[in-house]
Amino acid sequence: MSRLLCVLLISFLPWLAFCSDDDSIPVKNKLSLSGYVKYMQQASFVKRIDAMQTGNLIHNRLHLLYKPNKSIQLRADIRNRIFYGELIRETPGYANLLDNPNDFLNITKIWYDQNGLILHTVIDRAYLNYSTHAWDISIGRQRINWGINTVWTPNDIFNTYNFFDFDYEERPGSDGIRLQYAPNNLSAIELAYKSGSKKEEHIGALMYRFNQRNYDFQCFGGILNTDITAGFGWAGNIRNAGFKGETTLLYPVMEKTADTTASALTSISLDYVFSNGLYVNGAFLYNHSGSDQLNALTSFYTTRLTIRNLMPFKYSWSLMINKAINPVWSVSEVLIYSTASNTLISVPSLTYSIADNWELFLTGQLFFATSNSKFGSVGNSIFARLKMAF
Repeated sequence: MSRLLCVLLISFLPWLAFCSDDDSIPVKNKLSLSGYVKYMQQASFVKRIDAMQTGNLIHNRLHLLYKPNKSIQLRADIRNRIFYGELIRETPGYANLLDNPNDFLNITKIWYDQNGLILHTVIDRAYLNYSTHAWDISIGRQRINWGINTVWTPNDIFNTYNFFDFDYEERPGSDGIRLQYAPNNLSAIELAYKSGSKKEEHIGALMYRFNQRNYDFQCFGGILNTDITAGFGWAGNIRNAGFKGETTLLYPVMEKTADTTASALTSISLDYVFSNGLYVNGAFLYNHSGSDQLNALTSFYTTRLTIRNLMPFKYSWSLMINKAINPVWSVSEVLIYSTASNTLISVPSLTYSIADNWELFLTGQLFFATSNSKFGSVGNSIFARLKMAF
């Protein structure tokens, strides 16, 4: 019971932020505390709304930053979550799904897991960063972001993230080291390494970035778990439209299995902002290891996402539309389609800015596919989230 009280105290500590008018709580100017508290309710059903299951999440994040000088900073982010409801109670091993496969150090704690109630704490950032004009070095649990696109990022080999996990804006991190040397604004060399608990779980790669004819390019090569990997990416413009792409190749160096064959992934996107503020993004993903049919919706919600299962399909298309109606209201729609089982996914969203630090967010994830020769709903989830940042 004492542990339970401790985690509850930690989770609601950010409410003390009301005592400050600033966006963060300064401590002697060198140490700052910021973060947020969220409450989210989820309702899931297939076709009948009266047969829905509900789940609840209280989500708190504390962001601690210590900067003794301009070149050095220490960062630690603590993520506290309380899950409860029917969905948790009726999903066996739900707590095990919260583990992050990128973690080498075990700094996760399940405080309580009984009767559909889970209390979970994880330190998902803990690193030392040193930067100068040309050098940037980070050691510890951090996000090593090599992705370029918005929806699917095959180049993001260290911290593959799930597009459907929208409540994790910070995205996963890795226990590793990153060294970057950038002698100017047009080129950089980056070396990164993520340690694993087993020899087949290590990731290490060298990337070179450069600019040519107003395009930013990147290329890399290294080891990704059991594979030799190489990749290439670009970001530029075709007239006034953004044009981005990235490709990653995988070739197994250990024993080949059904899940570790030679593979390739390519993601290409175009985006454009109209004069009225309407943003449109269209993207395509090719996954050589993908399936030609929809097997299970659980494949979209796995926390153990890898490059190989970035999407479960071989071919996927997406269309994203965002529009700010006014300073407080904004709407968006994401449509994802695959010829595999004629799958169509709709993700509508509505955001209302209640105040500077308060936000109401409504979204849905609606799945349609052909099953038994009939096209129809195969699963739906509706989410309502209230967020207070400090």
